[in-house]
Amino acid sequence: MRRFHYAWVVAAVTWITLLAAAGFRSTPSTLIVPLQNEFGWSRATISVVGGCGSLSRMASSPAWRAVCVDCSAGRGRGPHLAAAASLG
Repeated sequence: MRRFHYAWVVAAVTWITLLAAAGFRSTPSTLIVPLQNEFGWSRATISVVGGCGSLSRMASSPAWRAVCVDCSAGRGRGPHLAAAASLG
């Protein structure tokens, strides 16, 4: 009998986390009117905050860090940019 590999547990947890994040990420469209009513924010303010959140997620993603390091061939500012992006 083959032994159960731990990587499958990691893959399952990752998949569930990504699924939950996608669901959570789609909720702001349903929350715009309640946020406007509760805090008196405009749609533009809510959109700017959502855009800043999207940019911060992009900047802290592993793919962006790889681009920063790859552009400088591992020297110069690339590793520093990657470290700064990982701080989020």
